[in-house]
Amino acid sequence: MIRFCLFLLWMGGCGQKPEPPQAGQLVPAGPLETGGGLLTQRRYPEALAAYQEARRQQPNSGEACAGLGRAHLALGDIDQALKFYEMGAALEERNAGLRLTLGHVYLQLNRLDQAEGTLKQALALPARFALQDADLYSFQFRQ
Repeated sequence: MIRFCLFLLWMGGCGQKPEPPQAGQLVPAGPLETGGGLLTQRRYPEALAAYQEARRQQPNSGEACAGLGRAHLALGDIDQALKFYEMGAALEERNAGLRLTLGHVYLQLNRLDQAEGTLKQALALPARFALQDADLYSFQFRQ
């Protein structure tokens, strides 16, 4: 085991990079990716647990908070979803996708003034962040 560790250290010092995974080879996913996959499979309680683990590992991650919001929305708990989307938006102030989804949640709760302000903020941000949460939100409420 010690020889193997020394070999790895030596390889790292030689400028060698690990080989990328081959096609079809499994690559371990982190809790954020796992949560997203579980949401896609409609395994909502398991997705919630994965996102909780992501938040435990990265307490300042707006993405982990957004995942918790998505999972709570999928489970029908809009109040908890709102709580986590607000946390995520506070952590990632320049994430338009989070703000769009938060604005939609405010609309669902008939909090029109907050929805308007949040959606205006989202529209003022660069659009490159706008798709992930907004698309997931519309997908979840169309079903």
